[in-house]
Amino acid sequence: MKGMRCLLLFIAVCLAGSSGCAVHLAGDRLAGGFRYLPGSEKTLGRENFALLKRRYGREWRLNHGDRNAPPALGLAMSGGGMRSAAFNIGVLQGLHEAGLLERLDLMSSVSGGGYALSWYYLQRYSGASDAELFDPRGRFQRYLEENGRILTHSKSPVVRSAEYLVKAGANLFSLPFHWLANGLFDWNLNLAPYRWFYQNAIEREFHLTPAADGGAVNASRFLGLTVGVGKEVGFPEMRAFIERKEMPSFIINTTVRITDSMEHYSADFRNAVFEFTPFAYGSDGFGYRSGGFPVDIHTAVAISGAAADSSIMPARLGFMFSAMNTDLGYNIPNPNLESREPVIVHDLLPAPFYFFHRGNHDIRATSIYLTDGGHSDNLGAFSLVRRLCRRIIIVDAEHDPDYRFLAYRKLKQRLRAEMGVEFSLPDIDRGLVAFTMEDDGSLARTGTVPAAMRAGLGLGEKAAASYDAEAGAWMISDPGSGLVFTARREGGRLVAFRPYDGSKPVMRGTIGWFPLDLGHGPERVEIEVIYIKLSLDRQHLGQYPESVRSYCRRKPDWLHRRAGSFFPHESTGDISYGPAQFAAYRDLGRFIVERFMPALARQPRSAL
Repeated sequence: MKGMRCLLLFIAVCLAGSSGCAVHLAGDRLAGGFRYLPGSEKTLGRENFALLKRRYGREWRLNHGDRNAPPALGLAMSGGGMRSAAFNIGVLQGLHEAGLLERLDLMSSVSGGGYALSWYYLQRYSGASDAELFDPRGRFQRYLEENGRILTHSKSPVVRSAEYLVKAGANLFSLPFHWLANGLFDWNLNLAPYRWFYQNAIEREFHLTPAADGGAVNASRFLGLTVGVGKEVGFPEMRAFIERKEMPSFIINTTVRITDSMEHYSADFRNAVFEFTPFAYGSDGFGYRSGGFPVDIHTAVAISGAAADSSIMPARLGFMFSAMNTDLGYNIPNPNLESREPVIVHDLLPAPFYFFHRGNHDIRATSIYLTDGGHSDNLGAFSLVRRLCRRIIIVDAEHDPDYRFLAYRKLKQRLRAEMGVEFSLPDIDRGLVAFTMEDDGSLARTGTVPAAMRAGLGLGEKAAASYDAEAGAWMISDPGSGLVFTARREGGRLVAFRPYDGSKPVMRGTIGWFPLDLGHGPERVEIEVIYIKLSLDRQHLGQYPESVRSYCRRKPDWLHRRAGSFFPHESTGDISYGPAQFAAYRDLGRFIVERFMPALARQPRSAL
């Protein structure tokens, strides 16, 4: 009994002696720096520009235009697994052919968008040119089509079954070590085999450089199987490369798990969005570091796509998921601690004492836990907005079969809450224009749908209208056809809108405004957004490439029928693509850019 009291007293002394250890946040913290809300524009404009330059000035040196100002054109590629990766590679191909890829100043990605981004940069790093990468019949595109099996190495069902068993066995073997290191003690070791298998799969598909004979020139092999790249590429090496080649900088977005505290709040994008760039890594809550990167590019991409994680699951399921060592998240050392003392003490404390020493998920923790960037901003656009990129192309390829635009609405809400600015995409907020006519006042006076509008919308005589005062619009419904529209008075005309249906894949919007002074007086900066939505107009299928048409005509397999997921919104859980499936998504992305963005491509560089 006396020995137990001594042990408890020793632990209490350790806790008291180290709990007050200071932390240091590198770089500028947004909460005390960049102010977005309108106020004294002259003062705020100068302060905001100074902070932007201090934080992002090194990135500006890679701008194609003004290298002393925020980037003019950025690209954000959303999450969505293999679906997003294939579609975004098609978008990159379309931008290349339109002459826009070479005009980009900055690229940002999340999850599957990160597969595409890392593929582009790592293949360029290997010596390939844009023309080689996007040659439809070249070795790079053929390799992508033929090696989309993320889950397994082999096409053979027998070999695949054996591979599943080996991976499950590896996970069972890891459990005692996981329970000891991350259960009895809180050492935060990355011991999950499935996380390594997942990263290995990304490397096989997107990071290997294909040879002319169909193999890979930089592959690492184990027991005859390709297990990833032979030599990892770090962020410092990539920074030197893109500076030499004058390529745009890039951002790989992850999410840092944070608990509410006095320092920051877990719901805030500015703190939860944790970036990896060639110049720095961090978030506003944890600060930014320009050196000592804890991971390479391959690992950062895998973290950015670590969707399966106990941190976003209900408590009971999350506990089981964590206990079985199946989390895909990743721990990195907390660089903010000014000494190793708290880490040593924390590592010596067994459960339950380490719970009282330091929280697992705040700025005082001994490590930082990162997961899928989609757990915060699945569009990857927030990082471009906080850099005040003047024009942003957002590629939304998340799973959205009903076109609910949840990622857009989440970003819209956070921008309003954190920055005091509005993100507006009228084609989503109001709907698509279905019909317009001179407003004769009859709808407002009688509530009866005018005959011309009924004919234009294809409605029957029983179509009825009711006014929604909160929305400021008439709700029009037809019981015969089941069609529903909204109507508004705009500039002396009566305009009817229909819900978004996929027929308009490229939309325009704005984010703003922001006070900024670039040295020639304060201005109200409004960010222009070009929004590319993964969508398909099935009423006009004949306009699409043959690869898209033929894939649409196929009969879905049992898995897709069961999940209710159909092209182009097949389930994100489907991460093993065959050649036809990969080509369909890629060619759809290329077609949308080619068909719906020609006016943008014709604009001079100065306009971008």
